[in-house]
Amino acid sequence: MKWVARALAACVLLGGLTLYALASGSVAAWLLLGMAATVSALVLLGLASPLSAVAVARRWPAGSYQVGDVLTMTLTVSSKRWTLWPYLYLVDQLPDALGVDEPRFLLPGLWSLPTTVHYRIPLVRRGVYLWDAVRVESGDLFGLFRRQAVAHAPGELIVWPATVALAPHTVPVPEWRQGATRPRLTSPEPEDLRGIRDYQPGDRLTHIHWKTSARVNRWKVKEFEPERSARVAVVLDYGAAFRLQDWETAIAVAASLVRYAWEQHQPCTLAIMDEGESEETPDAVAENFHTMMERLSRLPHEPLALPATPDTLRLSHMAVVTAPTRRDAWLPWATAILTVGPGELQSLDDLRRLDAQAAPLWRNAP
Repeated sequence: MKWVARALAACVLLGGLTLYALASGSVAAWLLLGMAATVSALVLLGLASPLSAVAVARRWPAGSYQVGDVLTMTLTVSSKRWTLWPYLYLVDQLPDALGVDEPRFLLPGLWSLPTTVHYRIPLVRRGVYLWDAVRVESGDLFGLFRRQAVAHAPGELIVWPATVALAPHTVPVPEWRQGATRPRLTSPEPEDLRGIRDYQPGDRLTHIHWKTSARVNRWKVKEFEPERSARVAVVLDYGAAFRLQDWETAIAVAASLVRYAWEQHQPCTLAIMDEGESEETPDAVAENFHTMMERLSRLPHEPLALPATPDTLRLSHMAVVTAPTRRDAWLPWATAILTVGPGELQSLDDLRRLDAQAAPLWRNAP
């Protein structure tokens, strides 16, 4: 190893200077020996501090991230024991898929620990990113010896696809036209009884619990579990049906529809054809919304091969995101079809400007 060879050379030099000082006895020789001994002592102090004592903790602001956001990463560097480094040089080894340069930091040794450094990363691509290794380097004041080690600071970041906020008039699905789900006086009575509560203006008269109301001498109504069945299925067609440059747009369109359902408190199903008709049927709760967005985040950037005889889902009220060449295959089954590709929808800006009543991009099934 280079540092071993340099250490042997330094020992030989120091020994030679010692013999020379003893033989000559001159003041200059002893001064030269003292300087060499001081340099050697400083080098040994630096080498005596193990880099394995360096600890790195990683954190970033909690919350969901999507394409277009900026991530602020924080690294806290500390030492597990008292040490003496002339300097520390940190390199955070980022996932290659982020497409950004590795951040580098120079820390001035012992008196700087613990310390915190920050850097920012623009998130330009959906996916799941794993952090772990931080390369740590150090050496002596004179640059004779350099060492490096790896500190582990694991972390996982899920970047959702880009989405746009949709207005109700841009979504041509009748089941979503009413916005947030509200109780209707003519709707069928739910079957799952949760309990009994006080009457509130707007409650249905058929929900009055007559026996309890008579016993306590005030109106009491039956309270039911909210309806959680999905009324609309957002379907993302096989990725291989799209051009490669349109695949990300198709995923973002499907994510925008899921976001609309979440914001409007509309239960929906997400069906991804590349996952073999794997489905999630959420109600308006954040955990299920996050699950669907994570599924879209984990889809490969390069789609799988298109099956020779692709099956068609038989779900009710399907809003299908597909390619122009696959439109006819979905027409008999879909409530609405949104096509992504040449001459059709090619960006989220197009989706934002979409008018459900007039835009030719939507093809409602007969």
